[in-house]
Amino acid sequence: MDGSDSVPLNGRETQELLETFGALAPLLRKANKDPKEDGRDPKKAKTQHKGQETAQALDLPQVVLQMAKLLIRLDVDNNMMRKQDSFVFYMQMEQESVVHALTAKAKSWHHEMAQQEGTMKTQEWRPLRATLMQTLALTLQQRLKRLYECTATDPLFQTAAHHNVLNTKGEFFFQRWDATSKTLTQTDQAPIAMERMKRYADQFVENTMEAANILKFHSLRTSGDQQMTPWLLQISLRCDELQTLLETLAGCKVWNLLGASLKMHTMHQSHQAQQLQNLLGKGKSAGKGKAKR
Repeated sequence: MDGSDSVPLNGRETQELLETFGALAPLLRKANKDPKEDGRDPKKAKTQHKGQETAQALDLPQVVLQMAKLLIRLDVDNNMMRKQDSFVFYMQMEQESVVHALTAKAKSWHHEMAQQEGTMKTQEWRPLRATLMQTLALTLQQRLKRLYECTATDPLFQTAAHHNVLNTKGEFFFQRWDATSKTLTQTDQAPIAMERMKRYADQFVENTMEAANILKFHSLRTSGDQQMTPWLLQISLRCDELQTLLETLAGCKVWNLLGASLKMHTMHQSHQAQQLQNLLGKGKSAGKGKAKR
């Protein structure tokens, strides 16, 4: 949205915008107040030139309109940034899923924190988000190592192939969600060989050892009866290596070793931004409020 566009508003829309930003009106009036009214020396007040007339009253509806446009643009820009550093793990609730290891690790972490309450944190202390992320990375590394050491005739390797974790060549391929068929379909993205995937797993563990690289990692579960639980991961953009690695492995079947899948976060326009955009007369239809690129 171009902030320079002039959008005509009717009386109702103007009133709604004024009510939205009504708390700012006193500040705007104060900014436009004559120096004589608050006891200041007019000679010391900042003026553009000598003899300047008192500034005309602000056009409050226009100011509010421009502020609304600015907030919508900030919401769009924020979503664009989140698309670069945010990912979503979809954890299945099956017995072999890593989600159970994460749950147990979280309970252990909270128990240790309760015992150390009131004491100074040691150098070994790690925030929960980093502890859980490292647990996931180490679990992937261990399970991949066992598969790497198998031969094609081993039961573990055959099980992985049977569940479509590997293709016929023993490579990890990629899938994406097909909205038409409502199923996961294999993409034409080049599969990743086992040897190369092992290096990726080692690289993943190395990059998650630094707690500062993990900004968020937590469950988005809203109820306890879900068959699949989404987990939000947000990483530091300063860690280019981890960002590139996760982008490379998004949609890869290797995450099935954890009973999970990984996709890049698809950010939608916030509810508040949608309301503002609707007031401006440029809102999208319900449920279609995706942020523009």
